Amino acid sequence: MAATAYEVMRRQLDLFTKLVTEIPAEQPPLESVLTILRDVTANDTNTVMYELMVAARTDEKLKATLRDVLTEYATNIHQTARGVPGSEHLPEEVFAVALAVLVNTFDGAAVVRAVLPQPELEGPRIALLTALLSHST
Repeated sequence: MAATAYEVMRRQLDLFTKLVTEIPAEQPPLESVLTILRDVTANDTNTVMYELMVAARTDEKLKATLRDVLTEYATNIHQTARGVPGSEHLPEEVFAVALAVLVNTFDGAAVVRAVLPQPELEGPRIALLTALLSHST
């Protein structure tokens, strides 16, 4: 299971990084990055991680294994996100909290979306998060 989780982590970070580097210069970077984060979080590869985390809630060995993987994943996400254009304007304490809010928001939306799609919220969610983050810089 750990190998699967590590592979998900690798694929997701690679995809996110690739997509961020492809953002056209004329597009607003923050909105583009949030859209990429939303899409990467909602993809089938990330669903594997959600399934593992749900299973780990009742399996102590899997929970311990995933805790180690997710600790490393969180560190890697943080490092990757710090390379995103505009992130340098946020103080570390604000950046760490904002990143956690974003990841948790999109993780929750991805899980709910599978059961209750709410496409009418997708654009406004990005707009709200963009506005909130724009005011914190």
